[in-house]
Amino acid sequence: MADQVSDAVNSALPTATTGVTPECRTWIEDELLSTGGGIDATEGYKVCGNMPEDELNQAIEDVTNSLLTATPTP
Repeated sequence: MADQVSDAVNSALPTATTGVTPECRTWIEDELLSTGGGIDATEGYKVCGNMPEDELNQAIEDVTNSLLTATPTP
């Protein structure tokens, strides 16, 4: 079931925005979907290529909005 939910979310997400690598986007999604609490920005800088804080925050906001508005496919 978890794989189906993940597949549905991933299929509904738009492609990565400019400057946000697929690895960075996946890391953000994993952080948002995990049950461990908030996002570890220090790890995010490593995964996302030392992107400036405002760009990382925007990427997190974009992925958050994408997850919140995603329509799962049956």
